[in-house]
Amino acid sequence: MGQRINFIDYAKAIGIFLVVLAHTPLKSEITDWIYVFHMPLFFFLSGYLFDIKRYPTFNGFMVRRFHQLVIPYFLINLFTYFLWLFVFRHYGADSEIAITWYQPMIGFLLGNGNEMIHNVPLWFLLCLFIVEIVFYLIIQHSSVGKIGYILGFLALVGYLNYHYNPILLPFSLGTAVVGIVFYGVGYLCNQYQLLKNHFLGFIISFVITILVASYNGRIYMHINYYNHYLLFFVGALSGIYMMMCLCVYLTKMVKSTFINYIGRNTLLICGFHLMVFSLIKGILLFVFHFNLQSLEQAIIGNVLFAVVAILLCCLLISTYHKGKVLIDHVRNK
Repeated sequence: MGQRINFIDYAKAIGIFLVVLAHTPLKSEITDWIYVFHMPLFFFLSGYLFDIKRYPTFNGFMVRRFHQLVIPYFLINLFTYFLWLFVFRHYGADSEIAITWYQPMIGFLLGNGNEMIHNVPLWFLLCLFIVEIVFYLIIQHSSVGKIGYILGFLALVGYLNYHYNPILLPFSLGTAVVGIVFYGVGYLCNQYQLLKNHFLGFIISFVITILVASYNGRIYMHINYYNHYLLFFVGALSGIYMMMCLCVYLTKMVKSTFINYIGRNTLLICGFHLMVFSLIKGILLFVFHFNLQSLEQAIIGNVLFAVVAILLCCLLISTYHKGKVLIDHVRNK
């Protein structure tokens, strides 16, 4: 069990690093490659960890995941929205965007990531909640042998919605249908132990992700946009397998509690890293008079920027946890 958790933590840690890196002004070719698989990877990992035996009742599962996903979704949204409203929208790129003060509020109430200009990545929390609730019902009312057929059907529904429905559904429902497929694949991979670590498979899957990124272009799951739908699945599944091979190897070769820590706090890093971006940029610009334009398409500069952002996020998370422990200690006296 410990090795499995390490394996998942490493995958989450590398995955969130790629998420953060993809939000820097990196070269478009690299960003396109990351977008091929980075969000499907997180749906897959969540499904891989799903165990209905831990949650014998649907209501118990829904309440727990509501506290873990939906409440943070609203709290982080409100916090970062007011920061954007009173500070960030008056500086930098946000100051040049014509948007009303209430539009981001409508966006996060409807779960529309495209409208949440103050914190777009938060769409994933609400979408994952919907994915998990629906998948629980699927598991509860279906045998494991039928899940593959259900996932195939949902992939078809996702295609029809993507191809024929021009309206972005509220609460990321369109994306959730596609996300369930990756979540279910992760669940089945765990149930049947389908993941086998092969170096040749790693190389082949890596090459496939590069080819798909080159041909299929940028993917935007938060607005349910996949370009060529079948190629999207080919690239995403190849990228997931590539990451699994890499992380199984790293788990055996490198032992790092810090990587595990990052892996266990990916949702908070997802929610706060753009706020930290603004903080770092402000310090670089106003304190050190650094030319932010020099980061455009700079690989090393943006990698360092992403690393610093994650470190600061971890510092904030650690401070929050220590403060929470202190408050609980005072209350219990």
